[in-house]
Amino acid sequence: MRKLLWILFVGIYFLFFPSTSRATREFKVYPARTAFEGELEVALWHNYTASNSQPYLFQGDSLSKTGLMEYSLELEYGVTDRFTIEGYADFEQPKGEPF
Repeated sequence: MRKLLWILFVGIYFLFFPSTSRATREFKVYPARTAFEGELEVALWHNYTASNSQPYLFQGDSLSKTGLMEYSLELEYGVTDRFTIEGYADFEQPKGEPF
């Protein structure tokens, strides 16, 4: 009986105070928007993996993801206000390997 009351209490607590059950990291999501006619958008994303024990394949070799640098380049051009052309290019450079 005591265990059932404890489970009920915890459930009610998280029902009325949901913010305490969320992770401390919050992400902001921006609404999608197409580029206006004639507008060119350039974006460069960069990611660095400081430590990761999972191996992955790079040019046929199994390497560690530790020290991996990743880049994503995005180009978007607005042909009209409702139609865009986009291109993406992804690059990666493992630690000690060529770009």
